[in-house]
Amino acid sequence: MGSALPKLKLCSSIVKNNCVLDESRLTLYLVRGALHNGRTGKVFQCKLFQWARKDVAVKIMHNKFPWSGEKELATLKKLSKLDPDKNSLVRFNRHFKDFQHVYQEYELLDKSLYDFMKVQHFKPLCLCGIRVITQQLLVALNALKSIGLAHSDISPEKVMLVNQLQSFKVKLIGFGAAGQVSTFRHGTTDQCIAYRAPEDLLGLPTNEAIDMWALGCTLAFLYLGQHLYPTESEYEVMRAIVQMQGPPDEHMLKDGGRTSTFFACENYLWRLNDKYENYHRTGHQFTSLDDMAKTRSKVKNRAEYKDTRAFLSLIKQMLQVNPEKRITPSEALEHSFVTMKHFHTKRHPYVRSACLAMEACQLEHSLVKRKPCQTSRKAIGWNRSSITKLDDTLSADDRTEENEPPATADIVTAGTKNTGLPDKVASAGFNDPNYAGTDEKASGTDKAASPAPVSQNSHEGNTNNDEGNTHFVEVKCRKKWLKKIKRFFSRMIKP
Repeated sequence: MGSALPKLKLCSSIVKNNCVLDESRLTLYLVRGALHNGRTGKVFQCKLFQWARKDVAVKIMHNKFPWSGEKELATLKKLSKLDPDKNSLVRFNRHFKDFQHVYQEYELLDKSLYDFMKVQHFKPLCLCGIRVITQQLLVALNALKSIGLAHSDISPEKVMLVNQLQSFKVKLIGFGAAGQVSTFRHGTTDQCIAYRAPEDLLGLPTNEAIDMWALGCTLAFLYLGQHLYPTESEYEVMRAIVQMQGPPDEHMLKDGGRTSTFFACENYLWRLNDKYENYHRTGHQFTSLDDMAKTRSKVKNRAEYKDTRAFLSLIKQMLQVNPEKRITPSEALEHSFVTMKHFHTKRHPYVRSACLAMEACQLEHSLVKRKPCQTSRKAIGWNRSSITKLDDTLSADDRTEENEPPATADIVTAGTKNTGLPDKVASAGFNDPNYAGTDEKASGTDKAASPAPVSQNSHEGNTNNDEGNTHFVEVKCRKKWLKKIKRFFSRMIKP
C-alpha cells in the first residue's frame, strides 16, 4: 500500500483515510481519520506500525507557512525540558520533514473540552470538575513560566481530556502560537476574540499574563456553558469588559497602540467610542462577574455557597484588567478554591465529593502536593459495614455548614431556574460513580438534605478492595448507627 504513494509528497488537504505516510521506509503511519484542522496544520489519527503499534496523532503543517513549523519545533524543543505527565502538557514524540512539510507526532488524547461540552449540549460543569481542571492547567502554566514560555492561545479547544470515561485529567495542547515571552510583539494575537486579554486588544506589550486571562475565560465557559465575552467583534469584548470589570487603567489607555479603536478622550476623560455603539450589539447580560452565579439554581447548602464564592474570587483575580495585578499561576495554586481551605469540615457530602474528585485525578508526582482528604474515623460494625464512632459527632461548625440555609442573596437570584444545570458529575459524561449525586439534589426531593451514600456507589466498582479501602467512608446519621448497635447487642444477648 505504501509503494503506491509518493514518499510524503502529500499535501495535508488531500490526505485521506487508509493513506500511508512513509518516513524513509523506516516508519509507517496508516491514516485513520482527521481530528482537527487548524490555522497552521491538520491533525490526523494514525496507526503506528513499528514498535508498540499504537495510535498516535500526526500533525501535518500546511506548506503555506513553512516558517510556522520551524517555529513550533523550536518551542517543542524547549518544552522537552518539562515532564509532560507531571505538568499536564501533551507529549511530543518526534518529528520528520519532507520538502516543505513538517510532520509532528504526538500522543493521542480523547477530545477537547469544547467538543466535550458540545456533546453535552453545553451543559455547565459542576465546580468539583472545574476545580480538578483548574489545578492541572495552573500547573501547566506554572511550568511554562518557569522556562520563559507563554502559550498565547489557550481556549477550551486547546485543552483535551486524556480519557473522558475515567476522570477529569486534562492536558494542554496547541503550541503553534507559543513562544519566548521576550520575543512577543505588540498588537493583537491570532487568539479567539472572546479570549483575548485587554492589553492584547489595546496593543500593549504582552507576557505570560495573557494565558492567565484566557484560562479564566476557559473556566468561566465551563461554569456557564457559554463564552463569557462576545465572539462577534473586538469592540463588543472591550465593551463587556468595561461593563463588568470597569475600564482599563489610564496608563494602559495612554500607552495602547490601538486604544483609539475602542476609546475616545474628551476633556482628559476616557470613554468608549459611540460610533460602534449599535454595531454588533450583543445584549451582554452581566453587569459584574458575580452575576455568573445567577445562571445556576439556588445553592442548597453552606458548603456549595462557600465554593461558589471561592470560585468567583479566583475568576476575578484571573480576569484583572491590569495585567500587573493579575494573579500568577503559583499564587493561583494557593488560592482557596484549589486548596479547598475554605471548607471547615470534610464530613459534608459536597466537600467529600470534592476531595474524591481531586484524589481520583491527582497528578502523579505533581508539583503540587496535597494531603489526602480525611473524612471521618471508621469503625467496623457486626456486619462489617463502616460506621462512625460515638465521639465522631458533628461540631458546631459542621452543623452550621450542613443544616444552616445559606445567605445567597448576594450571588443568586431567588427563584431563578436553569434547565441546563449539572445535577451531578456523572451526568456530565464522566462515568465514575464516585461523583454521583453530590453536587446538588434532584428537584422535588429532599433526599440530598442528608449525607449521600458515596461509599456504597464507590464500592460497586471496587469489590476487591472493600475491606482495605480507607478513602470511602460512609457517613451515618446518629439514629442509624444507634440502631446497628442495638441490633448487635440484641443478637449477643439472644439465647
